Amino acid sequence: MLVIAFLFMLFAEGTYLIYEQILELEPYPSIADVFFFLFYPMIIAYLVINIRFFAPKLTKSGLITIIGIPLISTVTYLYLTIDDFGSFDFFYGIIFVASASVTLGFAIQTAKIFRGGLVGTAWLVLVIGITINLIGDVWYYYIEVMDSYTLEHPVNLFWYSAYLLILYALYKHKKTL
Repeated sequence: MLVIAFLFMLFAEGTYLIYEQILELEPYPSIADVFFFLFYPMIIAYLVINIRFFAPKLTKSGLITIIGIPLISTVTYLYLTIDDFGSFDFFYGIIFVASASVTLGFAIQTAKIFRGGLVGTAWLVLVIGITINLIGDVWYYYIEVMDSYTLEHPVNLFWYSAYLLILYALYKHKKTL
């Protein structure tokens, strides 16, 4: 699932750059966003599979984590962009911020399951990577609403750092096993 997720991310980044650099078209919104979005269901599927296999019974704390994190993140985005309520960018951003925050909720729950175990550190690194990705998404959609995003914007560092941390977590997980 994670390999497919990162293939979607590769397609998304490639398509975005083709739109921006070669075709000189506005890459937002574009077909690249479909690939960006598909990244999240693949990671969520990976996390759900792990949760169901290693902890089939969901506790109250787990349910609060899975629901609370997305709720807090999405409400934060809504608060930051409420002035633009009703615009395309506002609602488009909600989709991506909610997807990223649902991913974070499931990742935190999965890390709690593996805490203290052999692969606990790898899962912690994964959660940190997904958290940085969520911060990047909230920041990006906020600046997109304000129409101030460029390819040179520092928000890109959040995404690339997040991808590298997630990939490192996968490497660490595999090495540990």
